[in-house]
Amino acid sequence: MVIKKYFVFSILILISCLLHAKTIKAENVALIRDGKLLFETYDTKASSGIRWRTVGFSITREKTLTGKSANGGYPTKMKHANILLKEEWKEEREILSKVHVTFTIPQSVVSAALIKAGMGDIKHDDVLYLHGIFQ
Repeated sequence: MVIKKYFVFSILILISCLLHAKTIKAENVALIRDGKLLFETYDTKASSGIRWRTVGFSITREKTLTGKSANGGYPTKMKHANILLKEEWKEEREILSKVHVTFTIPQSVVSAALIKAGMGDIKHDDVLYLHGIFQ
């Protein structure tokens, strides 16, 4: 009887994980500090053979996974602005087996990208969503 309960419990956990796997997303908080957009993330250090890096961000004013504009997580299917990163905006530090990366983007660059995309300028208490562009 104990084995059956354990088995059923294990199956329920597996099913729950599989059902929620579609909704797992990475969320980091970006904020404005001293007139610059600051985005920080901690990632596991890449093993040899893995080669990718963040080269920019797509910015939207609405969520892509939930809400009225939900589209499965595709920022380029809605009104968006793109910013390609410059190396001087990136600071990377290794902490144990994690890599701490900070991107600091001048607010003027974000404003110009938003205006160019027809999304208006940054406003006080504005909410923007950043979506990584990887190479």
